[in-house]
Amino acid sequence: MTPEPHDPSGARIRGRARDDGQVHQAGRDIYITQHRDGISRVRPVTALAGVATVVVVVLIVLASVNHWWPDDASPKPSSGAGPVSPAIGVTPGSSPSTAALVPTATLRPWRFATGSTISSSPTATDAVVYAGTADGTVYALDAAAGTRKWTHPTGSTVTSSPTVVDGVVYVGVADGTVYALDAATGTKKWTYPTGSSVTSPAVVDAVAYVGTADGTVYALDAVTGTRKWTHPTSSTVTSSPTVADGVVYVGVADGTVYALDAAGGTKKWMYPTGSAASSPAVADAVAYVGVNGGTVYALDAATGSKRWAYATGSTVTSSPTVADAAVYVGTTDGTVHVVDATEGTRKWTYPTGSTATSPVVTDAKVYVGTIDGTVYALDAATGAKRWTYPTGSASSSFATANGMLYVGTHDGTLYALDAATGIGP
Repeated sequence: MTPEPHDPSGARIRGRARDDGQVHQAGRDIYITQHRDGISRVRPVTALAGVATVVVVVLIVLASVNHWWPDDASPKPSSGAGPVSPAIGVTPGSSPSTAALVPTATLRPWRFATGSTISSSPTATDAVVYAGTADGTVYALDAAAGTRKWTHPTGSTVTSSPTVVDGVVYVGVADGTVYALDAATGTKKWTYPTGSSVTSPAVVDAVAYVGTADGTVYALDAVTGTRKWTHPTSSTVTSSPTVADGVVYVGVADGTVYALDAAGGTKKWMYPTGSAASSPAVADAVAYVGVNGGTVYALDAATGSKRWAYATGSTVTSSPTVADAAVYVGTTDGTVHVVDATEGTRKWTYPTGSTATSPVVTDAKVYVGTIDGTVYALDAATGAKRWTYPTGSASSSFATANGMLYVGTHDGTLYALDAATGIGP
């Protein structure tokens, strides 16, 4: 029997912060105030052209944990990006966690067997679900039926979650190549060889930002794939970039959080956490980041100064998610922590008993997956368990669209579950 949520008093440690995120939409532009992985700093994100805007929430798993699925023999991105956050016009690390789930009668639960470990979190639009696998294939599946629309072979393990913007799917692979594929057909538009394993792309204002295992942050023209700038960091980039208000935020393996000018790549500030950092989430002018040492930091997004730090007591395995003034994060001991975004004090915790993915928060529920193959839906306000679903295999973080929850697993299965009830295929 799953333990009921408990709310032990959590002492706040004044110190570093982590990011949170919320989503607002005006016209065809999405503005994310935001975690890991996701990440107020309000950042404009271009909505997917020709497709109803759907907020996809799948946050980044902490870099050092990588593909933390047990006995994962597939090549792991040394960047430590792990399953990273997919997005539709949403940069990895952001937390578009307040998007409402709208049930659609035409959609039903389904499963699709890819035959290879799903090595990153899926991304979903109104009509299509995108996922990458360890055998190097990018899949596009019909969101209603779970049938294959197209596949594209990359030749190397897909180490990042797809990012879908303006009819283009952006994805990174283990050999260091960034791909831009036509979202409707899967045909290649361009590739860019970084030479080192890449994190999930963040695409904002026609620029694609990625980090690499050799410690470099790249800014590429999203239309042509040409390089605009690069910035060297002090260590392997362990997180996907988060972009907000003209600033690129990224964490690296030695624990440093960088804030770079999005236009030119110059350094604005950096903050040393001392332990491998997740993708930042930025909300209300605060950047939230989780680190391997078991701490969640809240940093001033403009200056990098520490606002608070929260000790989880266990390695943070996910990038933070921020919704309704709360920061959600999972740890290796299986605990889901919910922290007040302003004060850094504990609101509630829930013990899953197994390492937890980055939370997805939407429609007053928190969704997490665990290494033992269970999907949890918890009440976002209280932590009470709403439902669980056994996949039988460790899962990635999730994507949500049209009242469905999309989950990729280590055994290569992609599930579409009813997000409200947990009913599966």
